[in-house]
Amino acid sequence: MSNPFADRMSKLSNSELLEILERRSDYEEIAVEAAKKELSDRDLSEVEMKSATNELSADQAKQARKGKLPKRFEEKLNDFLKKMQDSINPLTPKSTRTIIKLLAVGLAIPLFLSISSNFYLFQLFLKFYGFSWYPLGILLLSGVQVVGIWGLWHIKKYGWFITCMSLTSAVTGYLFGIFSQVSYLFQKNIKMNNSIGDNGNSDDGLIINFEEQDYGISGLIDTTPLWQWVFAAIALGAVLIFLNSSRIRNNFLIHRRTQQWAMGVGMLMTVIINLVIRF
Repeated sequence: MSNPFADRMSKLSNSELLEILERRSDYEEIAVEAAKKELSDRDLSEVEMKSATNELSADQAKQARKGKLPKRFEEKLNDFLKKMQDSINPLTPKSTRTIIKLLAVGLAIPLFLSISSNFYLFQLFLKFYGFSWYPLGILLLSGVQVVGIWGLWHIKKYGWFITCMSLTSAVTGYLFGIFSQVSYLFQKNIKMNNSIGDNGNSDDGLIINFEEQDYGISGLIDTTPLWQWVFAAIALGAVLIFLNSSRIRNNFLIHRRTQQWAMGVGMLMTVIINLVIRF
């Protein structure tokens, strides 16, 4: 009875036949017998057998290299993903320091923009009103904030203190500004209603010219839309809460009393600045 694999084996190369014999457990026994018979019928010389063996070894080495490439890629990918996970994992000390540095950069950008506008304001005051301590004081405070950002970047205690103090002052100032704008609009609305009552009903065709008047606090009102004040207060408030979290404070070795001092000084700064503006 002829072997059904005989014709197929006759078309294989010497090295392929050797591979079947070497990996006989991967093939059916009848296929292995056909390969063995075909190789015997070819009656290879010692040189041909050695050439077939070398060719088989080269093919196996090539296959092994191909198998290693995906494995190496997988290992590199896993290492990269692990590093990324460590960098964004808030539970690792290294990632916490990275977040602090990113926070310092994020605070530095608007600070330097503010310094440029404050310097322009200072020049306007000198040109039209002469020397004034108010714009100069704002510039000096901006310089102190730069020192705070620098210390925050280098994970220094003074950097945390100055930044926390500045953020507290800013948030308090925005809240005061929001309250002032709301109060101003409320008082203005009452004044307008009273004017309508004094001059007649506007529905009767009477045209009333409402002139902008000073109700006592209009000089404190910024032209910035109210929603921007609210957004700034919420954003800086979130940063302030994050900066005061125990995980961040522990990196700067900040005690509870130091935290209270920083926030207290920041609020006091806002009160002093608003008193200077008012009087």
